[in-house]
This record gives sequence, structure tokens and C-alpha cells, in this order.
Amino acid sequence: ATPGVEVVRRRSPEADYLFALNHTAEPGYVRGGGTDLLTGTGHPADGWVRLPPGGVVVLRTPREPAP
Repeated sequence: ATPGVEVVRRRSPEADYLFALNHTAEPGYVRGGGTDLLTGTGHPADGWVRLPPGGVVVLRTPREPAP
């Protein structure tokens, strides 16, 4: 993540969740993918997600079932 972007990751048996908060007055970026639970937008797993100044994103990535 770019400076000023706080990132927390949480896991459940079904999915991983990435919470990112931009604490700056400039756009910020976080590397990650999945579905943004706030907007429904999909992001590729190997991409960067843009956070507007003061913005928040919550990404959900489904986990593969255990064998």
C-alpha cells in the first residue's frame, strides 16, 4: 500500500477480507483483488485498487475449499 493507507486482512473459512483506509488528502493505492463489498466492483487479484482521499475499500476474495 502507498504511505498513509492502513491495511488489515481478516480470514474466514470461506473468504479473505482486506480492509484499506486512506488517511491522506491524496489518492492512495493498495495491492489486492476481489469484490469490493461497498460498491460491488470486481478487481483482478494481481492489480492495484485506487482509494480516493479519505476513502475506504473492503475486498472479499473467496478461499479455495480444503481438500
